[in-house]
Amino acid sequence: MLNSVCVLDFSINCSTYIAENNTCTKCNNLFYVSGSRCAPNNFGNCSLSDGIVNRCQNCSLNYYVNSQGGCLRQSIYQCAEFLLNVNICTRCNSGFALVNNFCQPDRSTNCAVYNSTTNICSGCSPEYYIVSAACKPLSSLNCLIGDGITRACIFCAQFYYRDAQGVCVRQDVANCETHLPNVNKCSYCLTGHYLQDGQCPSQSVVGCVAYIDNSNICVECGDRLTANSEGVCELTNGAHCVTPNIAQATCGQCEEYYQVMNYECVLVIPNCAMIVNNEYCSVCQNLYYLREDRMVCLPLTDHYCQTSNGTANACLTCVSSKLALVDGVCKVKAAFCAIFNSSDPTQCLECVAGYKF
Repeated sequence: MLNSVCVLDFSINCSTYIAENNTCTKCNNLFYVSGSRCAPNNFGNCSLSDGIVNRCQNCSLNYYVNSQGGCLRQSIYQCAEFLLNVNICTRCNSGFALVNNFCQPDRSTNCAVYNSTTNICSGCSPEYYIVSAACKPLSSLNCLIGDGITRACIFCAQFYYRDAQGVCVRQDVANCETHLPNVNKCSYCLTGHYLQDGQCPSQSVVGCVAYIDNSNICVECGDRLTANSEGVCELTNGAHCVTPNIAQATCGQCEEYYQVMNYECVLVIPNCAMIVNNEYCSVCQNLYYLREDRMVCLPLTDHYCQTSNGTANACLTCVSSKLALVDGVCKVKAAFCAIFNSSDPTQCLECVAGYKF
């Protein structure tokens, strides 16, 4: 009651009250002076006010006082701990780093040269490279070891090789079973191919049926062929062959005096009665004799010869009794002769009756 008049009691929720004029100058916590009485603060999540103005001094846990004196939720992304009553982070969640009151993704993981103040990595471990100041795994690039800074790879993962730009490219040598590491070269080829300068061309020895693994060296050839010391197929019976035809396992062209018979070179000497070891003629047929090189049978120069020994240009017997053999030559005997010169029947020692010298 004031001056015998009933008025609202402004002492409610008031901590400093002047009864004479029913006036509150300071209210209880979470109230403020509105006119002469106490009104509740308009801001939620407040824990302490000054009791005079409509502002919060301290907010509840996880809230802070903003510029208008109200309480807002502390809201820095990925912050684990805040200073009380302010929106300032003191510690970030795992995997994040605190930089200038912001929680950034932690860039220290797999970093070899790290600035904790700026959360910047300037050099990664060899298995990583820098992207936006953080370390990313080179394994995503099929790389095992890098320089720790760039995407350039030093050593690539299995099945990949390092190209000139340091990029890991899939190994692709055709017909390769096993590649050398980190290069596009083969170390072991598939069956039917051989290793040559890191490549795998097809095994190509003509006439070969079996090779040394991973090589172009033949160890077994087809019929009528033999592998030589260099692993190449040659004619098993290739003597006197000038132009072998390995694909057909025969001779394409023989030496002079030889002809291809049954896939090999056979000595053919006309009028030869006996050929020795496919090398020369030892005896010619009758009325032929051997040339000095024994590769040709020549006809006897004596046309009156009946038989010869097949080696010399000499007669053994003549075709007529009217002929006499003198030093292997058939000569006409002396006519009407009764007694011949024994050493030369062409000369007469005594004539038959009725004839004289």
